[in-house]
This record gives sequence, C-alpha cells and structure tokens, in this order.
Amino acid sequence: MGMQTGWQEISGGVHAWVFARGSWGESNAGLVVGDGGEALLIDTQWDEPATRRMLAAAPLGAATIDTLVNTHPDGDHTWGNAVVGAPRIVATDACVAHFDHEDPQRLGRLVALSGVLGRVPVLRLPGPGRALPQGQLLLRYLAEMGRPWEFGGVSLTWPTETFSGELTLDVGGRRVDLIEVGPAHSHGDLIAHLPEEDVVFAADTLFVGVAPIMWVGPLTNWVAALERIKALRPKVVVPGHGPVSGLAEVDLLIEHFAWVAEVGAAQRAAGRSPLDAATDALRSTECASSPWAGWVAPERLVVTLTALEREAGGAPPIEGIRQRAALMTQMAVLADRVARAA
Repeated sequence: MGMQTGWQEISGGVHAWVFARGSWGESNAGLVVGDGGEALLIDTQWDEPATRRMLAAAPLGAATIDTLVNTHPDGDHTWGNAVVGAPRIVATDACVAHFDHEDPQRLGRLVALSGVLGRVPVLRLPGPGRALPQGQLLLRYLAEMGRPWEFGGVSLTWPTETFSGELTLDVGGRRVDLIEVGPAHSHGDLIAHLPEEDVVFAADTLFVGVAPIMWVGPLTNWVAALERIKALRPKVVVPGHGPVSGLAEVDLLIEHFAWVAEVGAAQRAAGRSPLDAATDALRSTECASSPWAGWVAPERLVVTLTALEREAGGAPPIEGIRQRAALMTQMAVLADRVARAA
C-alpha cells in the first residue's frame, strides 16, 4: 500500500503533514506541540481550504498554534497563513522581501482561464508524435496544475517577525532552531532543527521522489544547505515535497545536483538552449538508469538549467510573472516531449 496523505508522528509531539505524491502545491508541513498548550506550525498550504483541512486533522489536543513559521515565500507554503490565526508569524528577512512575488488572485484567474480554453479542440498537426502548439500545451499544463486549488480566495497574510542568520524558539519547553540557508530553491530559505528530537524540517531545500526546481540559486548555496543538514546529523528529515526521509535522501539530491551541474556546463559550452539540453538529458540512457529516473515532474529541469545559465552570465535570478510564465511554457513543452518519448 502506498503512502497516504496526512499527519505522521515522527517523534513525541512532533508531526509532519505529508502528501502522498508531492507534486505541484502538494507541500509538506510540520507541527510541534509543547507543554502548556503551545504549538508551532511550520508552513501552510497553497490555498485556504487545503490549510483548513490540514488543521482540522491536526493532532493538537488542547494546544493552540501560537507561532507559524514560513520557510520561504512560495505560495504553496504561505497562502494559507490567514486561516491559522497565529499571532506570531516568523520568516527570514529575505523571505519577506519577496513575499508578494506571486499574486494568488492573478494565478487564480490564469488557471480558471486555462481550464476553459484548454477544453477548446485544437487540430494537431499531421504526422506521428507531432506536438500540440505551445500555447495549448501551456493551457493544459496550468489547468492540470491548478485544478485542485482555489487561489481566488487567498488573503495574503505577511509574517510579523523576521530575522537573518539563526533564531531559536521555545515551544512549550521544546527547542526549535531556525537556520537560514538561502537563497537556494527560493529567497530566504530556512530549515527548522529540533536538536533534542534529531529532526530537521528541510522544507524546499529537500525534494524526495520529486524533481527539484531552482528558481533562485545559486546551486552551490543549495548544495551547501544540504551539507548543513547533514552536519546536524538528524535521524529524520522532512522534505518540502515527498515522503519523510533521512540523510540517504539528502545525499541523493546532492548527487542529482552534480549531474545537473554537468548537464548545464555541457549545455552552455555547446551554446544550446536549456530546453533542448533538458530534453536530451531526460531522454538519455544515463538518466534512465539513474536513481532519479521516474521522479515526479522531471520537466522542472529546464527551470534549474535556466537559473544556472543566468547565474553563469551574471544575470539576476528568475523573477517576475513574465519570466515565470515563459518558463511554465517551456516546462509544458518539455513534459509533452518526455511523455511522447516514453
């Protein structure tokens, strides 16, 4: 039987909300319940209804959530903030500086439009294996990604307290160390370490069974974040997406990033586009025989290669709706290419 979505107790009073698959928006969260009715929540969900469902199932007992931690600014970890009701919301300075880099209302309208237009019949060009037009691929991709979520009702609720570096919290006698490790996956990434329980909530510095996506980087920072997790020597690591894991999965992501760096270096040396390089990499026998063959959403590789190309050329990180929309189109094209090659 496969893993089910829901809360898992990973240590006494420490719980992880884990999605069975971990694809777009299916983000994990954490709950730390201390003495005296105090509790801390690590991240919310991509919309308010999903956050309410998560909270309704939470093993809180008589405790109430006094503190909410946002590990980074992406909507699938923050857009449920409003329904938690925590008087204290903690994040890094860098997270707050980019907290509104995504607009839930705009995304909601785009997904709704994609759902309507994506159902309009489109004539596929003749010939075996011919792709749909890029616009149609994007509409289909966005509609599938956004179908489970209700972005239009999101009320963006900002952190109330920020820090840089490290911050130690006390949750009813339980120590929680917040450690800034970004920029990596996103701006202001942090991990939460519970030293007495040997647990790390890695958020989106760790993806397990799901392809990582690097919007910001640099890649060296992300690898350094993974090495920082290893140095803490936790027994349990909760990723941002995918099943509860350990240090073996941290090592595997480091190995994967070494492969990604090689693909990126070869792409730039040959003057190829990230999309073409990602296509060939995902179709290669090396990838097919690798431990990451079969990871969910492999098309995200084109975003990471684009981020690496921008870094190598001295350009700023991927930012803004136009750049992200262009990359969503490329992911849709790449997903179609991979599917047709299977």
